[in-house]
Amino acid sequence: MRHPATGLAALGLMLVLMSGAARAQSPTAVGQWLCQFTYSELDQRGNRISGFVREFGLVAHPDGSYVAQGTEAGIAGYSQFQSFGQWQMVDGVYLSIRGNYQSDSPYNLPGMMFMMLAQLVDNSTLMLNHEQAEPAGRYVMNRTLVQCRRQG
Repeated sequence: MRHPATGLAALGLMLVLMSGAARAQSPTAVGQWLCQFTYSELDQRGNRISGFVREFGLVAHPDGSYVAQGTEAGIAGYSQFQSFGQWQMVDGVYLSIRGNYQSDSPYNLPGMMFMMLAQLVDNSTLMLNHEQAEPAGRYVMNRTLVQCRRQG
């Protein structure tokens, strides 16, 4: 017959190991991502009248820094861009990125920032779908879509 304390100790060890495994499997933004970010301005009928699309690779480092590099399709055609800055998790589920923005676009202005917000859906997906109504609330005047897939 086993001693009750031995059974409790084994149960306690099993719970500690299980909680450690759960923590190890928790979704994290750290890693390499392939992303598409689309911003569209819309008219009253929902037709796109302007905007841009960015396709880029993103590396989120464990120290809270990031590097992003890719292309942007917009009013000037295609241009290359890169960004360096900081990331953080907001409310444990949203990846918030903010940093400098450097581009070879003729429309690039000094001091432009790179910003992105996306929900960490699971350990392989970041996404966001945000629509903003015009001030009177009659129609959606702009839409932001973000989709990232973990790489590697």
